[in-house]
Amino acid sequence: MRIPALLLCVFSLLSATSAASETAGLAPETHAAINPENMGWSYLRLEARKFIFSASSEAQVEVVSSPAYSGNLIAAQQGNPVAPAEQMVRLTAVNKYFGKRTAMELLMNPGDARAVQYALDEDGKRLKHRIYRHTDTGIFVQTHRPAEQEDRGANWTEWSDISSDWRGMTTLAYGLPIVQPLGLLYVAGAADLQPGGTPLRLLSISDRKITTVELRAFAASPRRVNMELHGSSGSIRCRGRIPALRLEVNGWPLDPSIEATNFEFLGLEEDIRIYVQPSTGMILEVTGKAPIVGDIVIRAREARVIGEASCPVAS
Repeated sequence: MRIPALLLCVFSLLSATSAASETAGLAPETHAAINPENMGWSYLRLEARKFIFSASSEAQVEVVSSPAYSGNLIAAQQGNPVAPAEQMVRLTAVNKYFGKRTAMELLMNPGDARAVQYALDEDGKRLKHRIYRHTDTGIFVQTHRPAEQEDRGANWTEWSDISSDWRGMTTLAYGLPIVQPLGLLYVAGAADLQPGGTPLRLLSISDRKITTVELRAFAASPRRVNMELHGSSGSIRCRGRIPALRLEVNGWPLDPSIEATNFEFLGLEEDIRIYVQPSTGMILEVTGKAPIVGDIVIRAREARVIGEASCPVAS
């Protein structure tokens, strides 16, 4: 596996048997497009600026051994926990915006980006460490908070205020792969998508609702970049226009009877487009609309690739 070490569509709640039948017909086609061997980057730093608004996101991808990492998975008090593959993709990210810092850790099975467990650290007044353990019928959530003011400086494992809750999901999604929105960073690089080819449809979760997310590839004009690129033989400054593939992201509720909610990725909720470098799957640029600030362009400023760093500037 070369990886450095969201979301399937089914409809019609006529019966559990009918839903299972629809799923079985769609699963192979949907997940054949996710190939871990396509991943050619291990670290990525993205930035966005507009007027006084600024935001940054750093992400790292690696492969971890499931047996060695099993102690990090919490037990679910309801549902059957998603079983980890022999190796899992571990995606960590730190987002900073409006002075707020959020750290995340996502464990996925590599062949379909199915979320096994997702953890979130949030600072500020709402200081907490929250763990989401995915199961076949919903998500078991465990939240750790400091019980006293003096505990805020301690590691979350020492916090004594621990609560849990259960977030069920529509029966249409029972047993199906669910991908956390953060997982799109991996999916965009691992998906084998070509202009004019079959789009990739997956199930994700937004605002506690299961959403069908579609990624469709289009030819794109080269993207202008100015970034630091690290590779096996050193670092280079990459400036100019790099060939890119445009992935358009659209989402809608899996259950049509549920009110639609916008799918969110990197703070963007509408007109989401991801531009990737075809040879590495590295995200060069993400555009879309964010609440309050409107249209936003998020650009790669630093990356680490597998192998030698190169900058294939378009003519």
